[in-house]
Amino acid sequence: KFNPIQCNSMQFNTIQFNSFSVDLPADTTICDLLGFQINGATSASAPYGVTWNNTNLSPSDSISAAFTTGVTQDSTFSIALEVYHQGCTNSDTMIINAFSNPVVVPISQATICSGTSIPIDLTGATNISWSPDSTVLNPTSINPLLAPFDDEQYTVYYQSGVNNCSYSHDIFVEVVNPPTLLLPDSLSFCLNDSVGVIPTVFSAANDHFWSTGDSSVVIFAQTPGTYYLTESNFCGSANDSVYISEVTQSLNLISQTEICEGSSALIDMTGASNIIWTPSNTVINASTTNPELAPQSDQQYTVSFFDANGCAYTEDIFVGVNYAPATTLPDSLNFCEDDSVH
Repeated sequence: KFNPIQCNSMQFNTIQFNSFSVDLPADTTICDLLGFQINGATSASAPYGVTWNNTNLSPSDSISAAFTTGVTQDSTFSIALEVYHQGCTNSDTMIINAFSNPVVVPISQATICSGTSIPIDLTGATNISWSPDSTVLNPTSINPLLAPFDDEQYTVYYQSGVNNCSYSHDIFVEVVNPPTLLLPDSLSFCLNDSVGVIPTVFSAANDHFWSTGDSSVVIFAQTPGTYYLTESNFCGSANDSVYISEVTQSLNLISQTEICEGSSALIDMTGASNIIWTPSNTVINASTTNPELAPQSDQQYTVSFFDANGCAYTEDIFVGVNYAPATTLPDSLNFCEDDSVH
């Protein structure tokens, strides 16, 4: 006879395992001692906690962080990332080898004279190449020469024979031409005026020294004579001179004259232009080179004009007017025999 077993009611708890992965990149080498972006990964679902074992990682609470070496010499770093999720912990580690650049490129910029070159010391470098390389002499050697025709930006690429890291370095070379200077053969200025002295060939970037003591490119001369200019720069100097004279007025006008009442004085102004008389109401043909001054009484005139040399002048001319004497006689007079009459 079968007797069934009578079971009591029981309660069972379910146990769930919280399994997740944490992964860092493979061990790596950085060649500039500056830093490295570390992108970690985890299969844990957010939210989860993050801890890095190195204080040079930022942000310190992110699964991905920027690593700054903070050193000036070759170093090895063991980086660990630990992730906390629902009471469980997992981690991963990586090794970073940070190397300094053992090749010291001596310059980042230089100035040379046209037609010359500058040597670059790349001792310790291997697999050297340049961009551009058309003006680099011995471009694959550790002692190349940079010989550009004009200003040039170079980039040198190389590897270190010590750690096999690849590097690059920029060098800007400025090319300076020797001064080329040319002044006019001669210049002139008008009376009570000046003339600007401007070189016809020069470089504003160079230094300038005038015999007057001025250091600007342009000067204004008010005294006749010879003026000397020296232009200099990194690559040498050039000299030139200019003779400056004062122009003599081409017109010799009278300063005063006299006329009879009703007549005029002819003024010869041959070669003059832009003639203006003040006053002009008693000047005949006032704008011509043969004006006539016909005042009815004494008159002071002022005339302004440009002479044949292009110089501007203002002259004063006084015209005095003479009048005919007034004479009155009686219609008739009588005198006695052997007498006279006044």
